[in-house]
Amino acid sequence: MKPFFSIILPTYNQGNFLKICLKSILNQTYKDWELIIVDNNSTDNTQNVINKLRDERFHVLKINNQNILAKSRNLGIKKAKTDWICFIDSDDTWYPKKLEIVKNYIYENKNENLFYHDLVFLNKYFFFKKKKIYDKSQTITKPVFNYFAENGNGIGQSSVVVKKNLLKENGYISMNKEKFSWEDFDTWLKISRKTNSFKRIPITLGSIWIGKENISNLEKQIQNSDNIKKYYGKSFAKVLKNINDKSPWWLEYPKILRDFKNKNNQECLEKINFITKPPFKVNMIINYFKFKIYLRILKNKIKKIFNIVIIFEKQKTEKHRTLSKKYSYKVIKNSKQLKNETFTNFILPQYFFSRLKNKKKLHILTKKNNLLSYGWSSSSNDFQISEINCSIKAKKKIIFFDFKTIIPFRRKGFYKLILNLMTKYFQDYDCYIFTNLNNFKSFLGIKRANFKIIKILTILSNNYKID
Repeated sequence: MKPFFSIILPTYNQGNFLKICLKSILNQTYKDWELIIVDNNSTDNTQNVINKLRDERFHVLKINNQNILAKSRNLGIKKAKTDWICFIDSDDTWYPKKLEIVKNYIYENKNENLFYHDLVFLNKYFFFKKKKIYDKSQTITKPVFNYFAENGNGIGQSSVVVKKNLLKENGYISMNKEKFSWEDFDTWLKISRKTNSFKRIPITLGSIWIGKENISNLEKQIQNSDNIKKYYGKSFAKVLKNINDKSPWWLEYPKILRDFKNKNNQECLEKINFITKPPFKVNMIINYFKFKIYLRILKNKIKKIFNIVIIFEKQKTEKHRTLSKKYSYKVIKNSKQLKNETFTNFILPQYFFSRLKNKKKLHILTKKNNLLSYGWSSSSNDFQISEINCSIKAKKKIIFFDFKTIIPFRRKGFYKLILNLMTKYFQDYDCYIFTNLNNFKSFLGIKRANFKIIKILTILSNNYKID
């Protein structure tokens, strides 16, 4: 006789978490289930954990999923003997009555094909031990696809119990690499196009671990948003056609957060003004962003009044330092080149990619995979100094700007070195650089690199022309 539930558990090198997860399954008050563990050839203590807790209801499958988690889940689904599929990951846990309560809901709601329940985050810190995941613990209104378009994914994967034939009819879980890490949402979207039989169980029946290894990277969230737009943007637009052509707030929120963190004030405000109305809590956060941005803008305007910008010109010299073999100097000219650069100590900001236009180049000084220092150059005939809203008009000249040396490598001469390398690279051109008077360290570094002061500018200055 086949069991009532099939539990799909993909795992890879998470033996310590797996032990807790398996115990939470074994402790279920409802016992009529099978567990399909799909192991991506783990090299840690995963197999020992399984052996110690082994139960006759366990079925262990081995796979090389090529870093596509959906392959593991799909293998488990296809091997399942039952009509009802449950999902759990090795760092998730279920409360003891989860399966019992879900079974009761299935009997009471015979026309529903997908059930989900509330979840909490778990964290090792006592002050954040449990926290309800509100965006994954809400009642989804019908039509379900419209709800997703307006609000995003309201379902946590490890809370889902779904009919196997529903997954099969929709081609199982997508293994498209562009859907990696949102393939679960893609599955619910595909199902919602065919049925509205989604049922929330408004009870917390499980937990998700949140730690360093489980926190979504903001750039990854943004990439996911872009890919969701690629596959569902037109369909969402039809649903939201009566909301002034605004973009769904949940798709734009990661970019709003990034712009706020990077102090891209105008870009952040523009995105905020172009989104649909978010829920109350998110709206409070966005209003806080707006308040802080207006304060920043006011502060910058006041700061500009007192800004003094010094322009330096590189003195001609035949001598240039020879670069040691342990260091590497590169000039990045376009986004394609930049995408090939990865550093162990530095995450490339998104604005670097957009800046590599309009005759701008990024200069980097590295040692192995560590970024030591970087600076920018511009060959624009009209270069804007944003600090004082003044421009340098310099035909066939090179302007250096926006330098940074990574903290552990400061005070070791790398700022002076990269300036020297840049002037060597542009040795057939006249090179200029500017800095604020209050940036004393930058001032000294520029002087030591054989630049001389040629002009002092303030907010009252007219545009400065270099002949």
